[in-house]
Amino acid sequence: GKEFKTIKNTDFRIIAFGGSTTMGLESPEDFTYPAQLEKLFKKENYNVEVLNFGLGSKSLNFIREILFTETIKLNPDFITIYSARNPVMYDSVGTKIKIDEIKFPKLERMNLFLINNVMSYRLMFKIYRKILSSNIDTNKIISPYDEKIEHNIYYFTNQYFDTIKQIVNYSEKFEIKVVLIKQAAYFNPEIQANIENKSLDELIAILKTLREKGFYGLNYEESFWIITIAILNKNLEKFLGHQNVILVDPIENLLSNKNNFKDYLHLSTDGNKILAESIFKALKNNM
Repeated sequence: GKEFKTIKNTDFRIIAFGGSTTMGLESPEDFTYPAQLEKLFKKENYNVEVLNFGLGSKSLNFIREILFTETIKLNPDFITIYSARNPVMYDSVGTKIKIDEIKFPKLERMNLFLINNVMSYRLMFKIYRKILSSNIDTNKIISPYDEKIEHNIYYFTNQYFDTIKQIVNYSEKFEIKVVLIKQAAYFNPEIQANIENKSLDELIAILKTLREKGFYGLNYEESFWIITIAILNKNLEKFLGHQNVILVDPIENLLSNKNNFKDYLHLSTDGNKILAESIFKALKNNM
């Protein structure tokens, strides 16, 4: 994205968080969804800037850290989060941990600084996390790419939601609205539509037996992503009605045409336009 000044000089500043789909992999710089979102606002004479904080292969844990350590200083009015695939890929593997409310932001920022810069502190923190999470009973599911890699069911039942909740509550303290966006992935739109009305508990039950029982005759990799992304998207619905959250669901519009995607995840310029328009419609009434 474009360079920007630290001090906000517009009426509204939006920071867009996510992985390569937000960064705009496969799209020209001016046609990523953050860039197109800014164009939509300017077309209707809103004095708004949208900063693209998407970074390839980065997940929700990374977004949480950047929010606490850097984003607050930039004084955004809104942050958007479009992130499901990467949290599954990276955050659901390894140590599971209960997420506590941030009561002392300065201490949390110091903690994150020490984790990233002092090796001995980082080691001790990892040990502390393992002890803290030792009483969490969780099943695991095997990665579709490596049988030695296991994903914690606890992440899908609790930890993803708890991390989002911490971001939402922390942002509220600084009067920042959080825009949560369901992530679209193109596999089999008909099957994906069929599971749209399933409850979170039903989706978790399918996930637990996915490798043994299969799912609609799909291969394990496809079914793994359909179910895990659907679970994280379903978790976002828990924030419906939250005063500090705006929920955006572009999935039906995106899945209506395969040409909205470059692959199963990354969007074409047309897909980015649809996503930007969905966010724009949800946001302009809050400005």
